[in-house]
Amino acid sequence: MKQNTIQTEVFISGKGIHSGKAASVKFLPAEPNCGIHFIRTDLKDSPPIPALWDNICDTERATTLGIGEVKVRTVEHLLSAIFGLGIINLTIEINNEEVPILDGSSKMYYELLASSGVREQSEEVKFHSIEKEIVFRNQKNSSFIRITPANELHITYHLNYAEKFKQNFTYQFSRHTYHDQIAPARTFTLLSELEYLLDKGLISGISDAAGFAVVDDFSMINELEKKIDMNLDSFIHSDGKATIISNEKLRFADEMVRHKILDIIGDFALSGCYVRGHVEAFGTGHSENIELLRSVFG
Repeated sequence: MKQNTIQTEVFISGKGIHSGKAASVKFLPAEPNCGIHFIRTDLKDSPPIPALWDNICDTERATTLGIGEVKVRTVEHLLSAIFGLGIINLTIEINNEEVPILDGSSKMYYELLASSGVREQSEEVKFHSIEKEIVFRNQKNSSFIRITPANELHITYHLNYAEKFKQNFTYQFSRHTYHDQIAPARTFTLLSELEYLLDKGLISGISDAAGFAVVDDFSMINELEKKIDMNLDSFIHSDGKATIISNEKLRFADEMVRHKILDIIGDFALSGCYVRGHVEAFGTGHSENIELLRSVFG
């Protein structure tokens, strides 16, 4: 299997979901064996930041890469799209601290990079085969994630929020299915978590995103309307199994669990290779994903 880059440079702009800051992102072809790296063009003499697990500096609600004081936040959706296309070598120039959230999924990044053309290169892709079970458990919330030997990359996610929302999904990674089955799944939160996130300044750019909040407490809808000074009637959608607040209806009945798999793919892209193994996660987030990655490669 050969390495790939893009044919021509492309760019996109938008706001970061946590910072609320606008950013423009330019994607440029890179030579074989260069890997993926970010460059902060708004900072003088900014060092390139390789998209590798040992440059991860924060995992609260997103995955952040950094070298010293130079950081790039919320890279996981973009990296998931890059991995989904089989792109190995890419230079990413960004003029602010956070990658734009766009529609809350990987779909727009995937389609932008695909439109530039994916170019095969001369060098072979690196693979890493899992030879034994590796487990990471989070004692604080009883979540855990493990990886076991497999011939290809498989990901199983078990989602269960307070016994109200249960979803399970297994995905065998393939460049042929990623766009349709995983890329459109948007980021989300529980409505009961929104106030906490807003108060911590973690979702300052939420008004520009098309992710969704799952209504787990209907009494909080009025409180949210007052907090953001907005009537939400036209943003409330129900499919019988879940009620969400969003610009649009659910894209999949099990969109939540598919997005969790999208995130795992984006985090595992930081391995710098293709992993052959079966990842199985129970209620995990970025922190647990990265700890498993460190256990595999550290």
